[in-house]
Amino acid sequence: MARVWADKGYTGQAPADAATKAGIDLEIDSGPKPVGGYIVQPRRWDVERTNGWINRHRRLVRQYEATLTAHEAFAFLAQIRLLLRRLDRHG
Repeated sequence: MARVWADKGYTGQAPADAATKAGIDLEIDSGPKPVGGYIVQPRRWDVERTNGWINRHRRLVRQYEATLTAHEAFAFLAQIRLLLRRLDRHG
């Protein structure tokens, strides 16, 4: 079963039902309430880093694709490109 971390925007019954139907373990990561300043939330960096990598690809940022399947395919290609570049540097 896949696990997905989401923020408070995905609380509620509809996201939970959709995740269950898709076979996904949805974990809401709300973190502690800030008392006197900014508190880093666990897993937040993973989400922000991935969004930053995807934003380097203009085609994905502007969502020019007509279908969700095509957009998902380009997101996979962007991540494959990132991993191949990383392997090339270390190889």
